[in-house]
Amino acid sequence: MSSSIIAMLRRVVAVLGNRPKVLTLCVLLGSLLLGAEGALAQVTLSSSAAPTAAEPNVQSVRLTGSGFPTGTISASSVTVSLAPATTGAGPSMSTTASGFARVVGTTAQVTFTVPSSLVMSSPTAYLVSIAGTTASGVAFSSTNKSSLTIDPPASVALVPSTGKQGQSLAVTINGTYSNFAQGATTANFGPGISVGGAAANSPGPVTVTSSTSATAQIVIAANAAIQSNPVVIATGNEIADTSFSVTSATSTPASITATAGTPQSAKINTAFASTLQATVKDSGGNPVSGVVVTFAAPASGASGTFAGGVNTATTNASGVATSAIFTANSTAGSYNVTASVSGVTGTAAFALTNTASTAASITATAGTPQSAAINTAFASTLQATVKDSGGNPVSGVVVTFAAPTSGASGTFAGGVNTATTNASGVATSAIFTANSTAGSYNV
Repeated sequence: MSSSIIAMLRRVVAVLGNRPKVLTLCVLLGSLLLGAEGALAQVTLSSSAAPTAAEPNVQSVRLTGSGFPTGTISASSVTVSLAPATTGAGPSMSTTASGFARVVGTTAQVTFTVPSSLVMSSPTAYLVSIAGTTASGVAFSSTNKSSLTIDPPASVALVPSTGKQGQSLAVTINGTYSNFAQGATTANFGPGISVGGAAANSPGPVTVTSSTSATAQIVIAANAAIQSNPVVIATGNEIADTSFSVTSATSTPASITATAGTPQSAKINTAFASTLQATVKDSGGNPVSGVVVTFAAPASGASGTFAGGVNTATTNASGVATSAIFTANSTAGSYNVTASVSGVTGTAAFALTNTASTAASITATAGTPQSAAINTAFASTLQATVKDSGGNPVSGVVVTFAAPTSGASGTFAGGVNTATTNASGVATSAIFTANSTAGSYNV
């Protein structure tokens, strides 16, 4: 290109003549043209890459910039440089672009993949720049850098992570730094397990609910080996490994836990609102079905009875045994109902409370009989105890004390003739003072 500029200047001299002013003008013009020819094109990148976070060797990352020189630019002639935003946070690395496409005018888009060797243990901020040349040799580079977060490799967890021979179940796949996509993500649960209708030990479709959540419908063969199977969750180049354990179809109960109906309370002689539920699991934490659970209530004191006298229940497919309706007896108080399984050490406990019912009786329990000189206070306050139909003390009940309105009588201090029962069902009056008339009477 520089030889053509020189040839052009020679022609100018030939036409205008070899004069000092002409030569000076040609020298200046040549310097400008040659300087412009050798200038580096400056590209301005967008502030962040798209997507803003990427996993090595998984997603294609796009950098949009303006100021690209005209002419043909191939992806292979563009170098992408990555450097940690914080010095020492990770290695610096370069890679060749995988794509280059013009958008409009001097605006274009460079595509690349984060190198697989750039592995992070946590999300790390990086800065990305580019440099390259056109097919005709015009160099360009970015004057700024785009931000990009580089994520660690994807990992997954399964819920549940175990299943029994012959069982069909839905397994939730929870991903971290994953990029699940409907139609693209598959799961392989290993030998003896099929996923989404696919053959056992081969990738099968899953239902994706978000980039980090999916559900696999699996079927475990009745003769599947009792072992820990390797599991592979794949989305394009993104591979995440974990494991799934196959257990025996005839699991042995190892634990029992109260999972519903505790704690709760009910008034005496009334049914509790919720039935009692106990869950039985094996040593691997898997629910055990078909197990008989025995519920036991205290034999005396505050307690209750199960409808029809039935105090056993059998666990369902989820390992849950549900009791018959339980009704409080006539004694108020707190107690535990236990649930047990043969062969399992320990029991499950349900915390229940029978509460007093409505007031059914009132009895004078202190301050009677007694006497006092006229116009003096009686030595003891008056106490009345309130109970329900089961003989349980009733608290929070207002008791009204009434003295005769004429003849021998008295008055309560401050004119207060009411009192509220305490936790023992006892209401205590204000101090009572005899009036000026002698005689016996009832309050």
